[in-house]
Amino acid sequence: DTIVKKFELPLYSGLEVKNARTLLSRLNTLSSTSSTRNVVLCRTRENSNLLYLGNRVEDGNLVHVSRTTWEGPVRSVTGGLEGFHKNHLVHVGTGRTTMQCRAQYILAGDLQESYLMLESAWDQSKSFLETPPPDAATKLKVCLLPGDERFACDQQNAEIEQLEGLISGLRGEELVWAGRDEDTSLEDEVLEILEASRKLGPATAVQATESENILNLQSRQDVDITDMLWSVLSRSQSFAELTDSLNLLFSTVLTEEIRPFIYSGNKSGLAGILRDILRTGELPDLAGSRPLTLLVEMGIEKLKRDSSHYLLSSDLASKEAVDPYLSGTSLSHSVDLIKRLHMVVELAFACQTYLSMPTKSLKLLVQSALIKFKELDSIDRVCLDFPVQTSDVQCQLESSNPSFWQVRLESTGARSVGQLQVDKPVEIQSVPVKLQGGKEEEENPEPEYYTIYHIELDQGN
Repeated sequence: DTIVKKFELPLYSGLEVKNARTLLSRLNTLSSTSSTRNVVLCRTRENSNLLYLGNRVEDGNLVHVSRTTWEGPVRSVTGGLEGFHKNHLVHVGTGRTTMQCRAQYILAGDLQESYLMLESAWDQSKSFLETPPPDAATKLKVCLLPGDERFACDQQNAEIEQLEGLISGLRGEELVWAGRDEDTSLEDEVLEILEASRKLGPATAVQATESENILNLQSRQDVDITDMLWSVLSRSQSFAELTDSLNLLFSTVLTEEIRPFIYSGNKSGLAGILRDILRTGELPDLAGSRPLTLLVEMGIEKLKRDSSHYLLSSDLASKEAVDPYLSGTSLSHSVDLIKRLHMVVELAFACQTYLSMPTKSLKLLVQSALIKFKELDSIDRVCLDFPVQTSDVQCQLESSNPSFWQVRLESTGARSVGQLQVDKPVEIQSVPVKLQGGKEEEENPEPEYYTIYHIELDQGN
């Protein structure tokens, strides 16, 4: 399991409003040759909604003052933008005012960990929480942690983690065998695979329809004996058991003249040994750490084809775009590339699950992701933005509630911000919240919003 560190929120303690004003006044009198912005957090109380007082001083002159207030939570926020606009115009008269709006929709996950989120920006709105129009600039914001179960689409994360452990063993570090819970004989399972391999052969690839473009690695058409052997030998409980099982495999193939199906593109060491046995009739030397190396190569070969199969069979990526992820220069490098490729698969699957994007648009996103993931220095936590057509996600936006919605008004001499957010601002965590309504209202699917209003006024004009 992936252990995700939770971030501790800081504790804030503001000043009484009177003291905040006094502090700002003293800061104004300090001589300065540079630009200084001062913001003072006010102590939040049940009878006061003042959150911040602030100003900006340049070369000893007061340039502007600001005030930030908050309200909430409220269950329903409708209209209000006209009143907000009028309140802004009180401070500027009839000057030209520009408007900018921004909204965020969390589709899955948590902003502190892994998430999938749509963010839109546009110029005009008539009411708070208005859905972004078709001409809005929208981007998909993605943050992924390797192995995060909330975005898992298969069992590959566990296999990747196992491969990393096996490679550590090859480097002389501690090696923990995965083992198995059931009391079964690994040698019996190897013999069963050999018997099944007599009937195994190449299957005819079938192109998935758009409605079938979901992750199903079990439908891979190039499954061969090394895939089947990985599923068994990866559950070895010791190096000796692994070695004995491989010796049984090779001797049985030779004595019974079994010709198992091996995918033509399979470059693993085990595939090479099986081909050599059938050609030369000689058994391989399994001295040293070779059995462990063969096991790692088996796993790498399987996971390469698992991840690339989904993207290629769904026609979400070309072979040329995927190939750079399949050519590692070492075992560790190969696993790192597989992990990156699998994160692209998880992203594509998440988009299909939460967005229902048109296939053409999803294909462009996957192509961009393949380029970006290859160039990343680290994949400990990957955060990327992908531009998308608002029309492609319009239905999603119209049927969802934003987690964050903001409008900004700017005129000569004044700037105002109205912001609605589902999360309680950290600055007011100490203020008790009185929820309205009974149980029936609490089960209302409509979210509650905190509202923050900020106004900044120029001085000396």
